[in-house]
Amino acid sequence: MVKYVIIIIGQIMTYFKFLSIVFVIIFISSAYSAPREPMQPRELSPRQQAIAERRQQFEQDSAAAGPLIDAEFTKFVAYINSNRIPDDANIRTGAKFITRNKRFLPILTKQNNAGTYHALSSWVFYFDEKQDRAQKQIAQGIKDSAFNSNFITSAVAISMVYQDYNSVTQILQRNTSESDDSSEEQTASPEQMMYSQPAAENALNLDVNSIRADLLGKDFNMGPLPTGSDILCVLLWQVNSDELEKFAPPPPPAPIDPNTIDPNNPQPMPEPVPEPAPEQMNYDTGYSQPMPELVAFANLQNRFAKTQKTAFIGINLNDPSKAKHLENWITKNPQKWNIVPPLPMVQQAIAAALGETPQKPVLLIAGPDSKIRYAGDVNNFLPNMIIKKILETPQPVADSNEPNTPAESIAVDKSVEILEPSVQEPNIVQPQETTAPVVQPQSTQQSIQTQNAAPKTENETKADDEFFDPRAETLLENAKAFFKIGNRLQYHTYAKPIEMCRTVIKDFPNTKYAEQARVLMRQVPERFRERYHITDEELGL
Repeated sequence: MVKYVIIIIGQIMTYFKFLSIVFVIIFISSAYSAPREPMQPRELSPRQQAIAERRQQFEQDSAAAGPLIDAEFTKFVAYINSNRIPDDANIRTGAKFITRNKRFLPILTKQNNAGTYHALSSWVFYFDEKQDRAQKQIAQGIKDSAFNSNFITSAVAISMVYQDYNSVTQILQRNTSESDDSSEEQTASPEQMMYSQPAAENALNLDVNSIRADLLGKDFNMGPLPTGSDILCVLLWQVNSDELEKFAPPPPPAPIDPNTIDPNNPQPMPEPVPEPAPEQMNYDTGYSQPMPELVAFANLQNRFAKTQKTAFIGINLNDPSKAKHLENWITKNPQKWNIVPPLPMVQQAIAAALGETPQKPVLLIAGPDSKIRYAGDVNNFLPNMIIKKILETPQPVADSNEPNTPAESIAVDKSVEILEPSVQEPNIVQPQETTAPVVQPQSTQQSIQTQNAAPKTENETKADDEFFDPRAETLLENAKAFFKIGNRLQYHTYAKPIEMCRTVIKDFPNTKYAEQARVLMRQVPERFRERYHITDEELGL
């Protein structure tokens, strides 16, 4: 009996244990499923609260600083693109602005938005004539990889003015690599597109892709410059081939076949038709806009005409066989700068120096030390800025940082002679003035021999009928061609062929070339001879 009671009690205890376990599980489940009351935030101390408020205000000010920096940069862009210099008040305002906003630079750098700040700062210091601080801003921007379009164009321009060609090369190489990456991906971000097309109103007018950094610092010699000139500006250009064909000279008359002539019935020979002068020809050219690069080059010449310290020359790169076409084109499209006609020797030297014949016009600017200071597009603000810098500081900057300077010159050699303009020639800024080709090929040795040779006697000259000099031949050929142009433009173009003839008379006295030059000078109308001080001796009278 007792045994059964014990068994029953054990079963009851087991049942109660099971119930207790069930109740525990139900309690825990209900506890987790019940909604929790939110934890109350810990109250900040007054000091912590002030720090949080200042941090929030700083972030708001940083966000607002970006548009303000862009607006201030746009103001300086307007000055730069129009070739103007900000007044002292604007420079001081810009200096205060960059100082006030410098505290936001860490956040802007972290957000990759510091490029415009570095660009603005470098221009402010540039106009404030603080070269070291301007270059420091560029170096900091390169270090922080602040490569947006504003920084790239600004850094390239200022570095070229300061002859910091290492920075120019470094920036352009990065820009090229990014362009290659975007080409491989077949997509380009709007920011990368701005690098090569600065067309926005608030962007600097400079296509950095046109800059030839490999030419910067190289020697560029074209022989002696015109008297008083320290700077050489050379435009490598060519006329569109289709356009040039419109100025083809008239074909020569067909030759008469002697086999078709009847000896029993001779016909009168037709009178030869004189070839019309280029200015009298009617070319079906239609209406075409002038080449923007030629207009920009002429404007650059006008801007520095008064100083007479800069020589402007255009080297034509058209097919040398089209020289007559080009002469006719120039007649209808006169230019105010000196023109080198298409010469194979010159074109070969240019192609060897540049690695190719440029299809688009390229401007080269060389300083008094004959080193290239600019190589790129002519239609932007930078050529004007560099020429002004050279005129203000004609001596080369010490340690100009020229990584591209080779042992040899790039040159058109000294085989191209630049003749000085006539002292009686009118001011270069007059719009109706037109100049003739004035650069003639000659070897250096030939030039020395011509200058140092003793004048021949008259008897020696008559006996030496086979005497030949390529320089004299070229001078006379160009003089003949541009005396034709002088018939239309008269005073403003007679100066150049007269100067060529005088050069022949001076350098080749008592030769057949001197006699030919005197005959050519007789073409100058009587009313202009006194103005050019032409003597009877020069006319051979």
